[in-house]
Amino acid sequence: MKSRLVYLAGIDGSGKSTQAVRFVEAAQADGQPWVYRWARWEPWLTDPIMKLGRRLVSRGSGRGSARPEDDAGYESFTAGKQRIFRRRWVRSLWTIVVLLEYLPQAWWRLGPSLLSGKTVLCDRYLPDVWVDLAVNFSEGVEGVERLSRHPLCRLFPPIDRMVFLDVDPQVGFTRKRDGTPLRYLQDRRPLYLGLQRVLDFTGVDANGSVEEVSEALRQVLYGEDAG
Repeated sequence: MKSRLVYLAGIDGSGKSTQAVRFVEAAQADGQPWVYRWARWEPWLTDPIMKLGRRLVSRGSGRGSARPEDDAGYESFTAGKQRIFRRRWVRSLWTIVVLLEYLPQAWWRLGPSLLSGKTVLCDRYLPDVWVDLAVNFSEGVEGVERLSRHPLCRLFPPIDRMVFLDVDPQVGFTRKRDGTPLRYLQDRRPLYLGLQRVLDFTGVDANGSVEEVSEALRQVLYGEDAG
């Protein structure tokens, strides 16, 4: 395997973390220099802004300040966020703020392993931010494509290979069982499918058992190169 940063994409419930850990453990047992890293953006400095925005959205929807845990609540909450971001300058400014906050986080989590020459299997990364922003901006696949071309994205550790664990939203919802609304998953799957076409993801059917998906992922990431 020649790539250094491998990114696993997929909606919640697709098994990204489980499959990444299983693959890396098996690769390390075979003496391969793989490591697993979770590199999701976390709102450190922007957390007060997000909490304020959440309260404003919740008041406008007539709900409490907690994030809604059902489809109706999710739709109302998302619609409120989309109203906040209906102005282009607000979308542009928030994109810059998020990417600038995320940039040092990404390098802190991924940089040491990459600089040491290891191959990193990454669960949660920059494309997940594009998908979430596109949903909040009500921009669809076109928005994801636009965000992927943002100049600040060139400053992040580059992805060498991408694999999309594709799962039916209903299957992901059944697996997740953590309060994530089904509609949340349904909104995001088309955007990942769009990214798969634009960025040339390798697709893996993640609807099967853990063992079946592990074998399919192994063939994509290791078996092909070994052969």
